[in-house]
Amino acid sequence: MTLTQLIRDKTFLRTDPVTPYREAVRTQAMRHTQRRVAGEVVDLIRQRRPHESEEIKQYRADNERQITRAGVEQFSSKVSRIISNGLTINGRSEELQEYLDGKPFYDTGNYYDLEGYLYDVLLPMAWEDPNLLAVAFPYNPLRPEIAPNNAVVDGGLAEDERLGIIPRVVRPTYCDDDLFVFEGGEREIMVGEQKTYETYYFCADATFWYTLEPSWRIKDEAGGRELVYTAKVWYRWDLGKSPVNYLPGQSKTTDKGKYRESFLLPYYTLADEVIGAFSDNQAVRVRFHHPIVSIAEAPCYNASCNHGHVKVDGKKTTCGVCHGTNKVLLPSPYGTIVKPKKQGMEDKSAGQSALDYHSPDIGILQLSETTWRTLLKEARQTIGLDLLDGTGVESGRAKDLRLEDLHDLLTKIGMSVGVCAVQLCEQLEALRQRDPGQRSEMTAHQPPSYRILEASELKEYAEEALFEDRYAARMAYYEHKYRGQQQRISLYELALSIAPAILLNEEEIQNRLAAGSLTREDILRRDYSIAVLERLLREKVNMEKLGEEEARKAVTDYLNNMGLLTSAVPLPAANAA
Repeated sequence: MTLTQLIRDKTFLRTDPVTPYREAVRTQAMRHTQRRVAGEVVDLIRQRRPHESEEIKQYRADNERQITRAGVEQFSSKVSRIISNGLTINGRSEELQEYLDGKPFYDTGNYYDLEGYLYDVLLPMAWEDPNLLAVAFPYNPLRPEIAPNNAVVDGGLAEDERLGIIPRVVRPTYCDDDLFVFEGGEREIMVGEQKTYETYYFCADATFWYTLEPSWRIKDEAGGRELVYTAKVWYRWDLGKSPVNYLPGQSKTTDKGKYRESFLLPYYTLADEVIGAFSDNQAVRVRFHHPIVSIAEAPCYNASCNHGHVKVDGKKTTCGVCHGTNKVLLPSPYGTIVKPKKQGMEDKSAGQSALDYHSPDIGILQLSETTWRTLLKEARQTIGLDLLDGTGVESGRAKDLRLEDLHDLLTKIGMSVGVCAVQLCEQLEALRQRDPGQRSEMTAHQPPSYRILEASELKEYAEEALFEDRYAARMAYYEHKYRGQQQRISLYELALSIAPAILLNEEEIQNRLAAGSLTREDILRRDYSIAVLERLLREKVNMEKLGEEEARKAVTDYLNNMGLLTSAVPLPAANAA
């Protein structure tokens, strides 16, 4: 749709036919991602038991436990770790990289670089609502309320003044393949002497950012008015392609139009059932996890009670013992009953218990407990959690088959994250570099598969990989083995940089020594670099800040101090000869 058609038909003001689908995606996800506050009613529980009294429904809502949130958070953490280790955005210009290194992305008190923003902010949002857009919004840092595209005399930016950029996530009121619209705020408009407040909008296409400004105009001779909108250029960015950049998700098409589903849809579908089943189980536990008690009828033992009521300061009120029933009741599973004296030994019921205990069929308890647990386990397994629980020892092929669906899901998510990241970088580049001819071309590169390997498999692959793949394979092994120990990971990264012969096997070393492409010092560095860096690490040297030249010098100094560079120490090739 063109901008002219959009404004003429006021399409962005009308509910899109596909909007109910987008809202359904978000509503379903929020049951399992957002904390609920006291008194907030859970729609699924009400729908599950529509004929229950309001008191029971409220009791269920007040005692709800959000046991499905943990699955989303664990999945998000796992996916972020796996994909971030394999996905890279290539082709970023030095100027853009410098901008990204400055952590320009902000969310709830924290500043992020690109990777942090992708995995800590955008992905969690995407699990909940993949119909949101990630955009780079231009503004005038000197006067934010003035369009940066205005002439300098009208408050706009001069050529040498830096454009302000705010990376943000927006919910579009209208979106197609060519442009999108979202709310900007309110404008104060005078209609005669009356003041009104109307919403204005931002719109972006491949060439411009606009504001859609509201105004009232007379539409007929009777003086009737209608709200109309006018497009005003906010900024020219010459992006050269569609600015629509959805958060990671799966595109779906209906007869109403296109929308996006969350990658966690299979989990949410079963997790909805878990909410109801767990609430039912709470009721079963409250009712049946202690014996049901029947009480021999006994009148209230409160001497002041008169048919369930007592007088306090001359006013009639409900008895605090029998609660208006005029009979002794068991108040809770932990309560006790006081027998009245007239039921003592001289009574005809002497020797009989005032209480009888009735135990429910244990099968009810077991079925209620296992139902929600089974549903929760199946839900978690749809997104790759707990897939190996209880499988025991199995072959690598069996594990691959078990994890095949998870690997496919990770690949789809990785591709979607890569598209979102590249498009966001392109928008940032367009706002940082005004000349389209000077902008870099960026691509997302991801591994052929996100197959999850054990440490032993990573080590074996690192030893057998082609030479050009060995560095990446060896680092993948170290990152897995020393996960969370960034100092040690940096140590091995330095060692591989200053002593690349570590990547060679003995046969390759001998061949290279014989050919003269390796020196005696290369072999000594291979043998001693890790040990020297380990010693520096114990001395509290920061491996992340230690440069290659400093590390290389430390190893050289050690070899010199030990006399290894001057003494005739036999090397593998010499022995072979």
